[in-house]
Amino acid sequence: WATGDSDFFMKYGKEATGKLQTGLGFWDRAFDLRFLGSDERLGACFEDPNLAEGQRYYRMLALQAVAEWTAAVDQCSNCSSTLTNSASALRKDAAALAQRLKGGNSSSAW
Repeated sequence: WATGDSDFFMKYGKEATGKLQTGLGFWDRAFDLRFLGSDERLGACFEDPNLAEGQRYYRMLALQAVAEWTAAVDQCSNCSSTLTNSASALRKDAAALAQRLKGGNSSSAW
C-alpha cells in the first residue's frame, strides 16, 4: 500500500463504518430526502425527492457503498482487526437486507 491507503483506512475507518451503518439503518423506514440528483422522472430537482423510487434508490446506493467499502478494507493488510471485524459485520448486514429483497420480503417502508 505504497499510496498511503492503509493510513487512510486507519484514520477514517470508524467514521466511514458509522456512516454506512446509518445508511443501512434507513432500510425499514421512510426518510426525508432533500435532494436526489437531477432526474425529474424520480421526483428529483427538489421537485419531490421523497417518492418511493427515491427511497429505493438510496437503499440500493447504501448496499453498493457497503460492498465497495468492505472490498477495499479486505485489501488493507495493515488495517486493525476492529476495522476488519466492523467491515465483516457491515457485509453481513447488507447481505441480509439484499436477501430480503431477493426473497420478496417487504416492509411498509417499501
